[in-house]
Amino acid sequence: MRYALAHAQDGRIPTVAEFRKALGVSNYMLLNCMNELTREGVIYKKSRKEGTFLTRGKTRSVIGLIIEQGRENEYVNTPSWLSGFCGEFSHQSDFLLRLVQLPADGDKSALIRRLGLDMLVTTTLGSYRNTSPLEDKKIVYALTGMAENCTVPLPACNVISVDEEFWMREYVRSGVRFGKKNFAIISPDDKISQVMIDEIKQQGLHWNPECHLTDAKTLKKKLPELVKKYNIDAVRCAGRYLADFAAAVKKMHGFHPYFPYFGSEDVYRKIQNDYPHLECSFLFEHLDDFYARLGKICAQKVFEAVRTNSSFPSEKIKINYSEQYKYLLTPKKGEDK
Repeated sequence: MRYALAHAQDGRIPTVAEFRKALGVSNYMLLNCMNELTREGVIYKKSRKEGTFLTRGKTRSVIGLIIEQGRENEYVNTPSWLSGFCGEFSHQSDFLLRLVQLPADGDKSALIRRLGLDMLVTTTLGSYRNTSPLEDKKIVYALTGMAENCTVPLPACNVISVDEEFWMREYVRSGVRFGKKNFAIISPDDKISQVMIDEIKQQGLHWNPECHLTDAKTLKKKLPELVKKYNIDAVRCAGRYLADFAAAVKKMHGFHPYFPYFGSEDVYRKIQNDYPHLECSFLFEHLDDFYARLGKICAQKVFEAVRTNSSFPSEKIKINYSEQYKYLLTPKKGEDK
């Protein structure tokens, strides 16, 4: 480091080749040293052509992101969230991102102290109660999982999560806005279906347990019977039942229920291309867009928490309406809202 300080020109330090020639050390050792200095915020690289520069005493905060905790499905498995989160660092010269690994039962507080992190971000709850109150303020839980994965009580602060009940209840409310009165739910007996059934009842609509179909094999037989018996005009169908539901509806001439759906861009394309007869309504933005936005919000919250040296209250992020649905909700000229 002394050599770098002595030979820096306008803040630019010598190249690896120049260091190697002057100091007689290996590339491996030099690169390791420079990577560590970069993580510590002592130096930063502009570009291959411009070279590496001293930060001129400017403090750079280091944010750690746990990329794996050592158990099945405990890793950052939402690429669009990761893209949104990491992308924010390209707009910030005061923050460095360090990817770290930690066993499922690892000590987050010790990891923060050992690496000198200003904040640690994780996408799983893990054993958050084992952290100390002081270090708890330095841990952000960025939860990307939907309802079936978020059953653990959340910490009081530094949590960014999906407002899961909003989109579940909005499925029902959107149908009511379009005058639909009789819903069928085709899904497992999970939290999502239970929240939707609860909302159906809260909206004052008739509900019969028969209208909740959990077995895809019986769809072709039972769905026509339910439609006739209960005058079904709206359906919620879970993704794993989609192909069977589409096949059943195709044989039911004249049955065109209100069918809201949301998912990734691939899911949208598949429904539009393979199942045009479903007349699907896309209430919400693509999940890819939502998770990217969620990642950006998480990063911005982290930056603000580090700058103010404080925690922030837990926050649930709502998924946005799709442009298509917003258009349908916009009253035509001369109509009342």
